[in-house]
Amino acid sequence: MPFSMIFGQSSQFTRVFYDDWKHAQGYGIAATTNGGYVIAGVRDNRAMLAGVNDNGDLLWMKQCPEEFSRFQCVTTAHDGAVVAAGYISGPVSGDIWLYLMKVAANGDTIFSRVIETGAATYVQSIQQTPDHGFILAGWQELDVSPYNTLFVAKTDSAGHVSWFRQYHSFYPSFGYSARPATGGGYLVAGRAPGSTPFQESALLMKLSDTGDVIWCKDVQTGTGSHMSCNDVAETPDGLFLLVSSSNNDWYLVRTDTTGNFQGAVSSYQFAVNYEFGYPRPKLRAISGNRFVFLTPSWGYDDQLLVVDQTGTQIYR
Repeated sequence: MPFSMIFGQSSQFTRVFYDDWKHAQGYGIAATTNGGYVIAGVRDNRAMLAGVNDNGDLLWMKQCPEEFSRFQCVTTAHDGAVVAAGYISGPVSGDIWLYLMKVAANGDTIFSRVIETGAATYVQSIQQTPDHGFILAGWQELDVSPYNTLFVAKTDSAGHVSWFRQYHSFYPSFGYSARPATGGGYLVAGRAPGSTPFQESALLMKLSDTGDVIWCKDVQTGTGSHMSCNDVAETPDGLFLLVSSSNNDWYLVRTDTTGNFQGAVSSYQFAVNYEFGYPRPKLRAISGNRFVFLTPSWGYDDQLLVVDQTGTQIYR
């Protein structure tokens, strides 16, 4: 199985799984209560989940029986199980529906949901919500202008949709991350048309508990005609964004709690070649006022990068 689980200084383990598979990739990983992990991705064009123990040994694997399906992201639920989100092909050519699956740490399926959304739907992010439901973000492909539009969806704890909202613009927009905000509502990161023609800006948005827009900010920093806000992390000191440009520049951007720009605290450069629809890197706040994210690159030299709130690299 051609993906490595952990890279970085002082790593506890590195594992590469392989057999005669024609195609396998992992796109997300979540911890389980038994000390192991569940990897979400695709194998031979079918959505895949794989469970490993705390030493990285493969324990179990399961796949969707349908071709042209894929898990894009995964999160840990309140009960120690994990929930993966992705897509699955519908019965009509071109249909791509939202696909959710919850599994226990031992791989037993708790629920599986196929959600018809009316348009090709590419989910990029899933997070647990305070009511034990889930918040998802991504985009949909439309048959009319603007052809791509950001969506956010909320489900209950059993994966049933509570609400599904599109956020239209005159030009394409994309959602890369959504997470619960302190005090209620949700923070959404993505990409949307900028104030300059033919340019796209990093988007940061705050939604209410029911998906209404509370505020929406156009985050401008650095150079490049296409800026993307890949993820947002909330801290007591404000919001930190992982922003990238079409020039392969990456920025740790700081805003206040209402999304007002306070500066790009540091920049990095990594060669990136994203295929359309593949998940974007996630920014995680860890102990010691630090952040960790996977340095994105084209090839096999991805690394975990740890930085402090000033953007200073602690290790990579």
